[in-house]
Amino acid sequence: MALEMTRRKVEMERIVSDETVQALLRAEAIVPGAGRESVRVLMEEARFALESAEVQEGGVVLTGTAWAQALYRLGDKSEVLALAASAPMSRAVEAEGVRPGMTCLAQAEVEHVEANYERGHMVFQISVNVRVRVLALEETEVVDGCAACEGVETRAEVVSSRKVSAESGAAVTLEGSARMPEALDARTVLMDWCSARVDGAAADLGGVRVTGAVLAEALVGSGVPDRPVALVKITLPLDQLVEMPEWLAGDVEAAVTVRRLDSQLRQGEDGATALYVRAECDVRVLSYGSDAFSALTDAYGTGEKDVRCEYRELLYCPALETVRCAETVRAELPLEEGAPSAGTVVAVRARAQIGEIEPEGQGSSVRGVIEAKALYLASGSGEPNAVRGEVPFTVYCPVPLTLEDFLRVEVESADAAAVMNDRLEVQCALRLSGTHRSEEGLRVVAETAEIPAEKQPFGVVAYWPDEGESLWEIGRRYRVPESRLRELCGGDAPKPGEALIVRG
Repeated sequence: MALEMTRRKVEMERIVSDETVQALLRAEAIVPGAGRESVRVLMEEARFALESAEVQEGGVVLTGTAWAQALYRLGDKSEVLALAASAPMSRAVEAEGVRPGMTCLAQAEVEHVEANYERGHMVFQISVNVRVRVLALEETEVVDGCAACEGVETRAEVVSSRKVSAESGAAVTLEGSARMPEALDARTVLMDWCSARVDGAAADLGGVRVTGAVLAEALVGSGVPDRPVALVKITLPLDQLVEMPEWLAGDVEAAVTVRRLDSQLRQGEDGATALYVRAECDVRVLSYGSDAFSALTDAYGTGEKDVRCEYRELLYCPALETVRCAETVRAELPLEEGAPSAGTVVAVRARAQIGEIEPEGQGSSVRGVIEAKALYLASGSGEPNAVRGEVPFTVYCPVPLTLEDFLRVEVESADAAAVMNDRLEVQCALRLSGTHRSEEGLRVVAETAEIPAEKQPFGVVAYWPDEGESLWEIGRRYRVPESRLRELCGGDAPKPGEALIVRG
């Protein structure tokens, strides 16, 4: 018996580094006209745009910018004022084994923002959470079979390993407008924010067509005495073709990031005032592929010689899929003690953070906390006030997720109403999105060698299989071909407790 094991080289994608870092940024702006008057912050907001993630030797360099906004009041005045500030970020994330040319997946989001008045300045403390994952394709050799080996039983398993095949992107500018009612007497845009949604990503001529929308909201200052602030919502439809070779455009995932948002009030030729919104977006598409190959997992001899196998563990990615789930959360938000009773709720701004993921049935329950801030007008006076609080949430996903997955929970829209004088009922539409990646290990044959076979017992040998014992295990123990055992037991599995004649 001459062992002739066949080998092949395959490319396997592995995670080289997966790091989560927190960047604390500070931005500030002068508060005009503050003087000796007290400054009361009503609502603050921040967004972060990750501009680049450059893979270098031993790490990744991240650059981006945070934009912060705040609504405030001076003294006892009911007028709502606003200001904005920005803060750049440049951060090096150390990662062992990372080299230029590797694939980098990065996402960043504002975790918390707080604005405080300090000595004539509005100071923003912005916490940005950044997740960086670096992937590499590595070539490995596997034993996939045995050629021209008489008297040798082999067992192989087909492995399907998923990987990122290609990456492409496009920059797109979305614009929209909404005419303001004359009764509103719109004066200025005080604050704006948005969320991006992907509805679909499908192969199209020349690439991948990504559809979705950017949902923009703007707080507009009004000249109406009893309604100084109004919220205007505009939906900007997205329909963008991202160039990609046709053979790579089948299994894709898309993401949209708003890099810059600009909201302005303009007066048209007819004298009417309209809100114009411009969103500069980055559309990113990842293409996934699979490599299928056979890997030898075991072997033994049935003749004069036996086979000794040396094994190793082969790590591969069997599943790489897009996750999209939605949930609506309702909760009560109590007003602070002594706060004016709530009349009309003008706007709600909320952001969600994942806290834990637990298995539930065939899927997972993603739990966390929504940080909500609401701007309302006091009942009877129309005075602007604010309330904030935390709301727990749970989103069920039919996929077995873990905290190792690339996930994000975004508040697509948030509304509230005064159900009693001392509390609001908040409703948040949540969207869970991301990528689920699983990794498994398979014991495969690394090397083989011929060895002298142990003497087998003479005569008739009967064996009573245990529960769950396979024909392969029995055949390996007694060095009998698996096909012969299959004929003897009349199937692919032995019957526990029933004698099987393995030798005669």
